[in-house]
Amino acid sequence: MARRPVGGGTTFLISFLAILLVCALGAVLVMTVGNHSPASSQSGGDAPDDGELVGMDVNAIQLDGDPAQEQNPRGTVFYQINAVPFFSSGSSDGTLMISSSSANVDLIRVEISLEEDETSVYQSDFIRPGYGIPTAKMAVKLGDGVYPAIATIQVYDTDTREYLGSLKEALTLYVGVSEEEKN
Repeated sequence: MARRPVGGGTTFLISFLAILLVCALGAVLVMTVGNHSPASSQSGGDAPDDGELVGMDVNAIQLDGDPAQEQNPRGTVFYQINAVPFFSSGSSDGTLMISSSSANVDLIRVEISLEEDETSVYQSDFIRPGYGIPTAKMAVKLGDGVYPAIATIQVYDTDTREYLGSLKEALTLYVGVSEEEKN
């Protein structure tokens, strides 16, 4: 009877699948970032006039992968944000991956504050439905470490910019932390 090492094949398979997943996510991010222009340079028949662009986040890009949906009622938003953004240093771009669904009718703004002392470390300008911010720098340079934080998603009427409400999401910011330290 031949003997096989226990777990050797399983470990290799799990490692291989993890590498494939990371490569696929990287390819999607590159395609998303590489094929879009900033919101302020949008052109075409349905482009908003300059008055509508005032206050829009210039880092927001139009998203492709958002399937056509029925529009949400006013004051209701679908959004995505990375719950564990990574920053290689306190002054580098981090993987925020903020997006506002094209089904939304309202604008959103996102503010990220440290849970410990409520210091605001990031704030976007308005983000239109169907747009997102894959990466961004923090407004405050943090030292290496792990920081519990709160993202406040603020909702505004698209036409009047009237504040409609907000929601909060817990995040963990990883700054200059290696993969081993994250786990």
